[in-house]
Formats: sequence, C-alpha cells, structure tokens
Amino acid sequence: MLNTILITPLAGLEPAYFQLRYSCLEDKAGTGTRRNIMKNCVCCEKPTSNPKFCNRKCAAIFNNSSKNGRKIGRQRIKVLCDVCGAPVKENRRKYCSECSGNLIKTATGYKHIGKATKADVLTNDTQRYARIRLNARRIAKRRGILNECSICGYSLYVECAHKKSIASYPDDALISIINSRKNLAGLCRNHHWEFDHNLISLNG
Repeated sequence: MLNTILITPLAGLEPAYFQLRYSCLEDKAGTGTRRNIMKNCVCCEKPTSNPKFCNRKCAAIFNNSSKNGRKIGRQRIKVLCDVCGAPVKENRRKYCSECSGNLIKTATGYKHIGKATKADVLTNDTQRYARIRLNARRIAKRRGILNECSICGYSLYVECAHKKSIASYPDDALISIINSRKNLAGLCRNHHWEFDHNLISLNG
C-alpha cells in the first residue's frame, strides 16, 4: 500500500525534474536533440558542437585577425568617459585624457574641479592643501605655465605658485576657481620664496 502511494503520484504527475532527466538521456543517445546540433566553425568552417569555434586556436586566430592594419576580429569594447561621454582609448580607465587632468580626489571619490569645493578636498594631515597643489601643478604643466619662471625666465626648475593664496578662499570656493589659469604662475625657487614672504608681487 505504501509503494502504491509513493509510485502513483510520480507516475501520474511526471514532474519537470523527470522530464529534464529523460531529455538528458535522449541527448546522450544521439537522437538529434538540441545538444547535438552541429555548426560550422567561424574560423575554419569545420563542423563543431561548440557555439562558435571548434577549439581555442581558431578562437585566437579569429579574434586577433586584422586586414589593412585594422582589426576585423573581435572588436574592442568602447568605453565612454564618465564625465563628458567621449570615447576612452584605454579600456581600463573611466575617464578620457582631457577629463582625467580636471579630476581631484575627495573624501567620497574623484570629482570634477568644476563641482568640487575647497572643503571637499581638505585633508587632516599637516599638508591640508596637498590635493589642491597637486592639481594646480598638473594644470600648470599641461598649459605650459611651468616652462619658465615668469620673472627671471629660469627654466631648469620651476614651481607652481598661486597668485591669491589658497587660504584666502572660503571653504565653498570651487577648485576650478582656485586653480584657474589666471591664478597660477610659474616661479623659480628663489622668486617663489620671495613671493611667499611678500617681498615681490605678481601683477594680474
């Protein structure tokens, strides 16, 4: 009686588990089911049961193939810049070369200098304005401000100076204003020391 109770529901209902098991057995038997559908290799056109290539060699040949200096196999995935949407040349980067120079590190991650404020980038160590100065040197170098000293023309070693000091700006000032081109100047070490001690002034 117990055997009848256990067997009868299984035989009458035929759950999906048993249907799947039966289909797997039919696949192994070679009855022409979905698993045994043969396709031609994309590279060598030999019949294969794999989705696209018959082996790794054909996959490497096809994906790395080129014609007239241009890759015609597997195309590189286009990555767009998170800030401006322009295509990024290196896939591992999130920003293009133009926007990467205008980014500054904050407590919550990287922000564009047009959106980050002075309070966002302050650090708790002795160099509170280290991130602002680092971004200023990057901008000045890219725009040719550090090619020579703006006073004496010395070019072997030029430092980046702020015409209006960073401390004089309020905490809600944007980094794009603090590190604007008009507020940056290239000075040699001697003139930079004199400027910091109010011995000389920079016009403009």
